[in-house]
Amino acid sequence: MKRKVLPETLSGDRITLRPITPADITSVLAYSSDPDVTTYLPWHPTVDAMVVRMFLQQQQERRRKGSSFGYAVTERSSGEMIGAIDLMGIQSGHPGNCELGYVFRRESWGHGYATEAGALLLDAAFQNTGILVVDAYADADNVGSQRVMEKLGMHRMNSELRIVKGRERIYFHYAIARTQYAACPVLGVAL
Repeated sequence: MKRKVLPETLSGDRITLRPITPADITSVLAYSSDPDVTTYLPWHPTVDAMVVRMFLQQQQERRRKGSSFGYAVTERSSGEMIGAIDLMGIQSGHPGNCELGYVFRRESWGHGYATEAGALLLDAAFQNTGILVVDAYADADNVGSQRVMEKLGMHRMNSELRIVKGRERIYFHYAIARTQYAACPVLGVAL
């Protein structure tokens, strides 16, 4: 299996992905404190800078260990951070598998940024690592996230019941294999 290393930065037509760092605390606090942004996420909105600082430090440590690659998503035109995207669980119990996750500030929803970021990251993961399958999960009510996964060529595999914020929720499991992605390029990203 190839060594699991992703590029430091990835650039698309409208966005750049770069490693998320503690310097991103203000941007992360802005979206992580928004109840609309966190509706379908497993954590409650937070305005606690210490919690966000610890999260950002954990992200750096996971990147250093090669188990997770979290990226800040920035607009190329403004340089402003509009969200984050991550490949997680790279060295977990399923060799060749990992999980895609993302979060974007509300003002950037509906503009295709999540799809563009996802395509950049999937392309890099399948070209530069031994990853064979990328999984992702979306709350059954989060239609926007489901659309992103479908635009990325991911297929709904099954559903599962989860307890999220003390409530039972149905989550849809999506996945795409390296061979499926190679047969279905997204947004003009070269394979």
